[in-house]
Amino acid sequence: MEKGKNEELNVKSSSSSISFHALGYWLLGKIPAKLFPFSKLIQREIYRAYLKVNYIMYISSTFFWSIVSFILASFSSFITFTFILPDVALPRLRIPLLSLELPLPEEAVHPIVFYSLLIGFLVSVVVFLIFVFYPSYRASNLKRKIEKNLVYAVNYMAILSSAGATTEEIFSSLAKTGEIFGVEESARSIIKRVEFLGEDVITAIDEESRRTPSKDYATFLQGYITTVQTGGSREAYFSAMAEKFIDLKRNYLRKIIDILDLATETFLILLIVFPFFMIVSLSIMGSVGGEVFGFSPTSLTILITYILTPLMGISILLFLYAILSGW
Repeated sequence: MEKGKNEELNVKSSSSSISFHALGYWLLGKIPAKLFPFSKLIQREIYRAYLKVNYIMYISSTFFWSIVSFILASFSSFITFTFILPDVALPRLRIPLLSLELPLPEEAVHPIVFYSLLIGFLVSVVVFLIFVFYPSYRASNLKRKIEKNLVYAVNYMAILSSAGATTEEIFSSLAKTGEIFGVEESARSIIKRVEFLGEDVITAIDEESRRTPSKDYATFLQGYITTVQTGGSREAYFSAMAEKFIDLKRNYLRKIIDILDLATETFLILLIVFPFFMIVSLSIMGSVGGEVFGFSPTSLTILITYILTPLMGISILLFLYAILSGW
């Protein structure tokens, strides 16, 4: 029953994803994919990220939603500048037209129109870049999740192998419980190739090793194929790979500790020593008078205390989050 519910949820999420991208494909067709110079790269990243959408449809959707965001952002900005914030000061622009003497006013483009279009353009560029880089971002997250839990997945496979499970049964079990280890999508891909495309399990594993974003996992799958084809012991292979991944994880954790030591020293220098030194220096400078790059000592003290120091603290926190989030 639980399996049926999970499959139903997966089908619904897949259909909702396709319906989200289908409108752009229905309106624009295959033209964006033919004109976009990085179509093959997007195709490869979508395949590695296990996105359940055709790359042609995805690229059409990218251009479609970028155009929609441009229209909506430009219209919203125009309404805002015209009716909600009519007194906002927008600098007027003079746009020369190749030095041609044409009967045009000095302000060839009204500032509200120009800035509305500019905001719409910037929003559409952001939306476009989000679409373009999302498959790579998802593939990177999958890679980190797989490599984080690969040692546990290998031990799980070793237990199943010791109990007499076949290769197909091992990956079928991972397709059901592999979310814990980060290899659920990979195992499902292998089983689908075996059950729906009629491939043998070794061929499916070989294809999966080319698809996965994790090089360590791909190496493990290729080693498993070699072990099975040469008649080697699967249990011995699993044990050897588990030891290897334990050593890799141990070495990586040592590097993280070194990075955390460096982050601690950076924290002390940037957030304690530097503000204290600058405030004392600016206080002395303020007592004798003078300016720094046109700023008074009082203005610089406020800038360091309320803007620069918090920004440096946030930067360090983001750096630590990027390092520790996957482990």
